[in-house]
Amino acid sequence: MWQTDFTYFKIVGWGWYYLSTVLDDYSRYIIHWELCDSMNAKDVKRTVNTAIEKAKLKS
Repeated sequence: MWQTDFTYFKIVGWGWYYLSTVLDDYSRYIIHWELCDSMNAKDVKRTVNTAIEKAKLKS
């Protein structure tokens, strides 16, 4: 089982950034992460799809 998370933080002078991650619940390893400049559904979808490719799972 996997879980996803979006963590946001502000960099002074640059603006808000969002860390999108996919974490394996059993091993607690991060399968994939991406640093995004927005928090849209397409960002989550891209992060999850890349994690699926890395894990060599069929979507």
